[in-house]
Amino acid sequence: MIICGRSDKCDKYIRDRNVSFYLNEIPMIKTIQELTSIIRGPYPNRFYYTKEWKTVRLQALRRDHYNCKRCSGEWDSHIPIKRVAYKDAKYVHHIKPLKDHPELCLTLDNLVSLCFSCHETVEERSKLFEHKEPLTQERW
Repeated sequence: MIICGRSDKCDKYIRDRNVSFYLNEIPMIKTIQELTSIIRGPYPNRFYYTKEWKTVRLQALRRDHYNCKRCSGEWDSHIPIKRVAYKDAKYVHHIKPLKDHPELCLTLDNLVSLCFSCHETVEERSKLFEHKEPLTQERW
C-alpha cells in the first residue's frame, strides 16, 4: 500500500498504528449534524474516535506528506518558531477551533499537520511545561 511519495516511512507509520485499511474503503456513517451534536454534547472528545475523523485525519497527513507545516514554514501560526529542523507530523490541528466552528470539523482546508512540539505551542499548552519558581526556598 503506497500512501504518498515517502512510501516506506508512511507505510511504517500506518503499520505501527494497526491501520490495515484503505482510506476509500471506510464508509462515512455520521452526517455533519450528528458530528456537530457530538462536539457540542457533554463529551466532545468522542468526536476524535469516529471513523469520519480518523479518515480525514489520515487524508490531511497524506496531503501534507507527514511533514510538520509549521516547522517547514508553510503555515503561519502567528507564533514565532525557534527551530530550523523539520519534524514529522503526527498531529492534525484544526485551524479554526473545533468548539467554535463544529461545522468545519471534517473540512481539509481547516486542518494542518503538526509535530508534537508545534501542536503544543499552537494550542498554548507549552506554558504548562515551563519551570515555575518554588513558592518558598525551603528544600527538604
